[in-house]
Amino acid sequence: MPKCWRRCTCMSFGSKRIHRAVRGPASLVTACLLVGSLVLGLLLSGCGATTQAAPAPAVSPGVATTVPPVAITTLPDAVTTTGALPPTTVTTRPRPTSGRPLVMWVAGDSLVGETGSALARLAESLPAVRVTVRVRDCSGLCRPDFFDWPALMKTDMSRLRPDAVVVMFGGNDGQDMQVEGQDLVAFTDQWKREYGRRVGEAMDILTRGGCRVFWIGGPVMRSPELSRQTDIMNAIYRQEAGLRESVTYVDGWKLFSGAEGEFTEWLPDSSGKPRLVREPDGVHLTELGGERMAAEVIRLMGRYWELGTQEADTAP
Repeated sequence: MPKCWRRCTCMSFGSKRIHRAVRGPASLVTACLLVGSLVLGLLLSGCGATTQAAPAPAVSPGVATTVPPVAITTLPDAVTTTGALPPTTVTTRPRPTSGRPLVMWVAGDSLVGETGSALARLAESLPAVRVTVRVRDCSGLCRPDFFDWPALMKTDMSRLRPDAVVVMFGGNDGQDMQVEGQDLVAFTDQWKREYGRRVGEAMDILTRGGCRVFWIGGPVMRSPELSRQTDIMNAIYRQEAGLRESVTYVDGWKLFSGAEGEFTEWLPDSSGKPRLVREPDGVHLTELGGERMAAEVIRLMGRYWELGTQEADTAP
């Protein structure tokens, strides 16, 4: 088994419901109010603005299930924003409609779980947006022998043909890699080159059909060592994104750090009220943290599609 930062999740995967285990009534009410506020803002505003094995044949048919407008799939066990900006010559953006919806594919390790759920909840209220979420705990790009993400990417890109892809890895990638029988020690220069190659390969697979990719960098962690590792991987994501016009890097570190760039569990929302955005493990996002990240992704998507939102708030 690979190294794994894992937490327990419990979801009901119907087309209209997403339930998290161990959530108190007050938290649920707060989350509903916050999601409602985000959706209302999306509908009322006038215009948009910018914001981780088995080999390939082992991809299970069940993984490919999509229930429009929302398909949530948790695969079984076994943001200063940088990157390419839209060309300055682009003066109009397509507006998704129910007849031609914006198809979104969200994928990654457990770090992206809450963000994917938040984006899916949003899509439930927007008929012009359809979301498929792929979450695989303990996975990443370092261990294709455990789970082959490039294989799943190729399958889903061909079958779903999404317009926008949201990706987040790194929670389980701080480990050695093996290439042609050679062990690459984590975070050495050889490791960085190979990890960068794998990140770039994933980006190329995702953008091959004209899709736009939003690659989320990891947030600052409570553990200084995990923060150091995350910072190294973020630099690789940012560099590879900068080489590709169709990839936008989302700076999760800045979005979830305190005033001095430090780890914090609480961050203010748009009204200045402190909100708990990090789980007790000091790694994952809370449900409200997922809302915060999703809002930033939607803000960035507004550069390319008319989503009916104006400078979406980056706090829930």
